Amino acid sequence: MFNPFKKNKNIIVLKKTKPNTCGGTDATQDTSAPKKIESTEMIYFSAETSLTTVVRRPEDRGKLIYINAYAAPCGEGTFMYIKTRDRQSFREGGARRWAYVKKDVFPDLVGIVNEYGLANENGFHSRTHGLPENFGGSIDIRYKSGETISVSDNQSPVMRTEAVDRIAQYFDTVMSGENIPLPSVDSVVEIRYDETRKNGGYKKAALTLDGDKGTVRKECRYDTPDIFKSEKELDAEAIKKIKDKIEKNGVFAWARLPKREYEFSNDEKLTFVFDDGGEITVYKYTDLPYDLSGAFFDISFQLD
Repeated sequence: MFNPFKKNKNIIVLKKTKPNTCGGTDATQDTSAPKKIESTEMIYFSAETSLTTVVRRPEDRGKLIYINAYAAPCGEGTFMYIKTRDRQSFREGGARRWAYVKKDVFPDLVGIVNEYGLANENGFHSRTHGLPENFGGSIDIRYKSGETISVSDNQSPVMRTEAVDRIAQYFDTVMSGENIPLPSVDSVVEIRYDETRKNGGYKKAALTLDGDKGTVRKECRYDTPDIFKSEKELDAEAIKKIKDKIEKNGVFAWARLPKREYEFSNDEKLTFVFDDGGEITVYKYTDLPYDLSGAFFDISFQLD
């Protein structure tokens, strides 16, 4: 999480909320953040913004008012995700999709970033307290050279409408192209959940599938030497929920995505075992869009 007042000689405070004040804005600028990126090798793309505060003409009614676009290297291809809303679909939450594409999209995204000046506000972070919703967004783009583009503002859009439309069009084109196949969710015969904690505690659960039903066997230890074991049955409805979460969130592709760089007090992973003996292991702290990452909890919750 961005800390606007982290000690750094390159970060200047533009605005700071007074103590015990309701509302107000905290804003900083990292003066070392480049406005022009020299590297042409992008390795991570995440850009989100709302355009609800932008005045549009009546004929632009179908144009986008929100976008959340993500792309990360994933094995032999790229894992992509996009969520969009226009004014007509705003109340329904908009549309979202993911794809595991064969194309290396990053050379094209470098061009889009440069063309629409997504680094122009690099290093600027602003948070206005008390807003009922996020009227702005954030940009997190990383390059092999170590250069980054980092912007956040919950009051004003962080991208122009032209950039939003271009990114949406590009993602739609690529995601509709050649995809890399993933294993069928119906070929899963076992799902294992493992959690290890720094204090020595752990939790293990294994779901063995038998047709459209399954059995969960769990073992855990907390702050004491005692080990607790339990067993429960899952019905067809619970199994369907798990399979739906896997498919709708591209879980089988997560294994090759980058992990978040923060240090956590525990390590959690899910391992999927297939009927041909193959396995895929994914981690809770994979660097994913929020909408997708929640699937880890939803699946592991069924095994608890």
